Amino acid sequence: MMDIFNMLGGMGQAQNTLGQRLGTSPQQTEAALEAAIPLLLGAMTRNAQDPQGAQALAGALDQHDGRALDLFGQGQAPDPAEGQRILGKVFGGQQQAAAQAVSRRAGIDPQLALQVLSMAAPLVLAYLSRRRQGGQAGGMGGLDIGGVLGGLLGGGMAGTGAG
Repeated sequence: MMDIFNMLGGMGQAQNTLGQRLGTSPQQTEAALEAAIPLLLGAMTRNAQDPQGAQALAGALDQHDGRALDLFGQGQAPDPAEGQRILGKVFGGQQQAAAQAVSRRAGIDPQLALQVLSMAAPLVLAYLSRRRQGGQAGGMGGLDIGGVLGGLLGGGMAGTGAG
């Protein structure tokens, strides 16, 4: 899981970029990211267990080439509107529950937690896209989404994305 934080330029970089945008302390930002990123990955993993969900996630990864990571590394926070669209697909009607979970863990307002999730979502997709481009994909239908996500979360999903 630390790999995703390394790709974000380290937790310090993420704290600075998002904290400045949100007005949160470094500790709040760190706690919010440490709650938001596993929550996003877990929801994507659940969605990818269904063949239609896996196909939708593969389509989303096709649209996110990893550029958001490069821009983030230069100090530019992701577009929250794009993040909201991603959250709608990842969490469906459970966005507020996800924000509440991040809020409780980080000790921040739920609306602020929703903003953290909105900024983290494009970064997570960009990260997964980079991982997929790094050699885990065979062809259009050969991507094992479950294997990519399972590897990030500690295994258990390898092979479930075959279709």
